[in-house]
Amino acid sequence: MRCLNDSEIQAAADNEAADAILQHVRTCRRCSERVRDRETIMAGIRQAIQTPLSMPDALSRRIGQALADGSSQGATRLRDSAPTGRTSRRAFWSAVAVAAATLVVIFLIIPMMKGPTTVSAAEILAASANRLAQPDTQGVEFLEYELTLDGAPRGMMPDHANGTYRVKQIIDHAKAGHYR
Repeated sequence: MRCLNDSEIQAAADNEAADAILQHVRTCRRCSERVRDRETIMAGIRQAIQTPLSMPDALSRRIGQALADGSSQGATRLRDSAPTGRTSRRAFWSAVAVAAATLVVIFLIIPMMKGPTTVSAAEILAASANRLAQPDTQGVEFLEYELTLDGAPRGMMPDHANGTYRVKQIIDHAKAGHYR
């Protein structure tokens, strides 16, 4: 068996351990020494707690009188056990505060976190490329592109002019090879 941890040593020192732990303490030299050390520490604590302290008679009388009178002064005071009606007001205002905090989170904080985001041209082109890469298998598809050429050499253009060109494409996916 493995050696005992601190809580098992404490249980053995307090005579609250299981039989297997007590058997291990009897056979393991290291654990039995740890249990004896813990028993010594616990005996010192018990002796320190049980040491009687002398209290001046005047102080003893004042404490006895305060307990008899039911005095409610000082940092620690005894209170009446019956609530005075302030409990229901506290519960009401606590509920109002929780509701207000919830509304602030729902209407102010969450929208700020999910606010509008900017979209780059690269993201738009990537989404378009992904959509165009998906094969359409039915229906008629109408695609329209706008091509703007500015600063292209005139010799490369068929009509030798710069400008905006509109490209329209109609594809019938139901009939293979049927397009315009």
